[in-house]
Amino acid sequence: MINLIDFKTKLESLTSKWWLYLILGFLFFLPSYSAIKYPTTEIPKVIVEVLKNPIIYSYPIIFPALKILMLIMVLGIFLSHIWINRIFAFFTSVLLLAVSLFQNSAFTNDYGFVLLTGNCILQLVVVISWLWEVLSPENVYPKPRDFQWKWILVPVVFLSYWFPMDNAANPDFSIISLFTNGAMLTYCMVTPILLFLLIAAYPRVNVVTFRITRFVGLLFGGMNMINWFILSREFWWLGVLHLPLFLLAILALFLKTKNMEKIE
Repeated sequence: MINLIDFKTKLESLTSKWWLYLILGFLFFLPSYSAIKYPTTEIPKVIVEVLKNPIIYSYPIIFPALKILMLIMVLGIFLSHIWINRIFAFFTSVLLLAVSLFQNSAFTNDYGFVLLTGNCILQLVVVISWLWEVLSPENVYPKPRDFQWKWILVPVVFLSYWFPMDNAANPDFSIISLFTNGAMLTYCMVTPILLFLLIAAYPRVNVVTFRITRFVGLLFGGMNMINWFILSREFWWLGVLHLPLFLLAILALFLKTKNMEKIE
């Protein structure tokens, strides 16, 4: 049998190594798979094609159900008994597994089936980190009365949950969009919720889950800042909607640097 204590020690040691994050950063830039080959100059176009119409958005009928389920889960872990924490970790693992496989893949007109390989692999690493929380639960979420300064993060994370944007990437703050968009099947909108929960629980968090979630979040958040505020400024609102991911990942990194053991 696997000794979970020994395995936990090894995982925590592994996720404290600087070279692990160098490898993860390299994986981010792996070339995408496509049924029809394309020149490197068309890489941005391929990525846009996939993220505009990923397979996971094929069934919008489930969007409202996932919005409501996520809200129930988050309220449940703050208001209910600690047993729901493991259920939430399992729910998160399943949700992120679906997102990693199907938000990063699409059947396109110009390139056939496309898989954003780097995105998919990195997000699967995050899935593994949350599965570890299922096996070895350590996150202890506070009651709302104990949030203290962390209350200021609620509007930030709510922006990701709402995801107020129309099909043309313009602001859309309609109440209908709050419950009908695909935010809960979008990695960059789900992750700020997870980071908020980990920050709220800090320092009583699963170290492995915390480290991996915030680092991969920082990668995606940073790249989106560059893309939407520098390279494609006409879609600036997408940059605004990715600010929660970037800022919460930065905050998670700051907390770790200040209060947890240093990376070896």
